[in-house]
Amino acid sequence: MYNAFQIVLSVVAIGLIIVLVRKNNVNRKKLITPLLIGLCVLVISLTSIFPIENTFMTFDTPESVFDYMNLGEIHTVIYGEDSCMIVYFEDASTYGYLYIPKDDDGYKIPNYYSTTIVYSELDAHNYFKVKRVIGTDDYYITGSSLSSEEPLIIDFNNREVPHYLLSTVGEYSFIFYGYIEDYTDAYFITINDRRFDLYN
Repeated sequence: MYNAFQIVLSVVAIGLIIVLVRKNNVNRKKLITPLLIGLCVLVISLTSIFPIENTFMTFDTPESVFDYMNLGEIHTVIYGEDSCMIVYFEDASTYGYLYIPKDDDGYKIPNYYSTTIVYSELDAHNYFKVKRVIGTDDYYITGSSLSSEEPLIIDFNNREVPHYLLSTVGEYSFIFYGYIEDYTDAYFITINDRRFDLYN
């Protein structure tokens, strides 16, 4: 539905350009046509970054936002205080994270700037990222790792961090994800008793 809305908006914008160009005299067409095309591209770009639907649509559940955006299949939903994170799969090996903001009325379509990266680290076997949802105090951790044994991931509050095994051939390849309560500059996780400090 989300992509269909963008297509309809593009068709309407192109239709308006054609009508406006035809209404103008021949001398002004050379100037007006590129300006209108540029305006059309700008409007379509802005609506893909800042969904216009948020001005008149609110969703009751994060799943309904996800269904509207048509991104794949939901694996799990992680809830924060004023947002949530959906872990999803496009196919068996392609996964992603969707951060959905919430207001008093319900859930909104996330825009391009819905999150900010607070911490990120990459080494030979591990990838960690901590994100904050803009306008909230909600922090989420995501990452991927390789391990020679079944992973056990614990955060600094002594809570197990959920994970999903991608492969068990040779080494354990897995992703992990979770909501961070009270993110501070002392936050860390352990993966099979190896500690990783996740703050700058």
